[in-house]
Amino acid sequence: MPKLINYPHLSAMAFGQPHYATPLILNAVKNVLLPRILGSELSVIRQVADELPDETPVQLEARQESRYQIAGLAIIPVHGILVSRRGVIDNACSELTSYERIRADVASALADERVQAIVLDLNSGGGMATGCKELADYIYANRDKKPITALINFNAYSACYFIAAACSRIVISSTGGCGSIGVIMEHLDVSQLEESSGIKFTTFYRGDRKKRRYCA
Repeated sequence: MPKLINYPHLSAMAFGQPHYATPLILNAVKNVLLPRILGSELSVIRQVADELPDETPVQLEARQESRYQIAGLAIIPVHGILVSRRGVIDNACSELTSYERIRADVASALADERVQAIVLDLNSGGGMATGCKELADYIYANRDKKPITALINFNAYSACYFIAAACSRIVISSTGGCGSIGVIMEHLDVSQLEESSGIKFTTFYRGDRKKRRYCA
């Protein structure tokens, strides 16, 4: 089956922008992306990556549990790496949750007359900074309409804790962990790889802040 994974798009999401995430989360993303972006240049990492499942395209969050109800409670799963919007990813990174989806689920629960309270089931080391504050602001602005509980089961770090802090209350398991809202950003420098491959980029732009890159 042809590879349909949009690696330039994924690398743009991973590198060169701020994240509310633990280093462990970013390292996991890099170990999947780098062998595929750089090809044989990282043969050792590629050997590890090749042991991952086949790159069958699946819809982002397609395997994610949908919101479900228990005795008037709307339980919304917030698991894995947090991203700003829905998209396409491979099986190696199937546990993703978007802020877009969380907000839609919360909005649906708020509008549902059968739902008396909302529980966010949290287990994440964080993710993208883009969209996180907007979701937290939305939860904070609506938590007086219906109680919104952050159930940390079992981890809520950085972006995930940002979301938890906006809820009506936080409940954490005995062995759980939370906290540490901090920003981290990875910069991918491939200049030496380009030079050794004989690739030269010439930049043309008009305006100090508008640049386009062309491969010569």
